[in-house]
Amino acid sequence: MDKITKFLQTLRKDERRLILAVLDDVRILRLDGLDVLALSGYKDIFRVRKSRFRIIFSKKDGRGYLLEVNYRKDAYKRF
Repeated sequence: MDKITKFLQTLRKDERRLILAVLDDVRILRLDGLDVLALSGYKDIFRVRKSRFRIIFSKKDGRGYLLEVNYRKDAYKRF
């Protein structure tokens, strides 16, 4: 089981539903209406802010690849 799936299982049902909807949009790079910002110091890594959660992803070949999904305070530890 990967880290993202494991994290999603710890969330309440309503939070999980909210994050899964955003994850679907990020995977196909449908980013309109999302709070997206490039991470400083990285060329192709971005974050989406949704409530108290952060979704960090990279853009390659017209797709979004998830790198991290976590609470705000823990999401940036790898970057």
